[in-house]
Amino acid sequence: MSLFRKEPKIHILLIEDDSVSAELIRVRLRRKNRVFKVEVSTSLEGGILSYRDGNYDVVLLDLGLPDSKGLSTAETFMKAFPGALVIVLTADDDEEVAIKSVLSGAQDYLVKDEMRTNRLTLSIRNALGRMHRDRELQGAGSPELEADLQKLRAITEQLKREYGGR
Repeated sequence: MSLFRKEPKIHILLIEDDSVSAELIRVRLRRKNRVFKVEVSTSLEGGILSYRDGNYDVVLLDLGLPDSKGLSTAETFMKAFPGALVIVLTADDDEEVAIKSVLSGAQDYLVKDEMRTNRLTLSIRNALGRMHRDRELQGAGSPELEADLQKLRAITEQLKREYGGR
């Protein structure tokens, strides 16, 4: 393996207002590899602007932000970006909110205090895998779709190498 080989990066937008939680998530994602590039926004409005201007693969979205609280945070973001891969993060272990989040389009619902590095990376990997399969089912054809599929394949392979798996 070449030291200079360019590995695909998974660009993550972390929308989290608590700086300690944000740093903990960054450390967890950095701990095992350098596959993840994490950028942080501290409000829903800032996150929406960042996502609109950026090129992110996954959004980690806290439900308790200064400008939005609860399930409406996820609903507002996913309404603005229906195709976004959103993983909801929260301090509350609320099964009803978890189910409603997923039914609204979130890929997963993770409780921050119970979240371990492997659980977070597995959630990201699963979200990207589902997107990969969905896009393949839609059928190839457009150059943009082919470029997206190539990137997703490369990311999936990198994650398999880093974490093992099927």
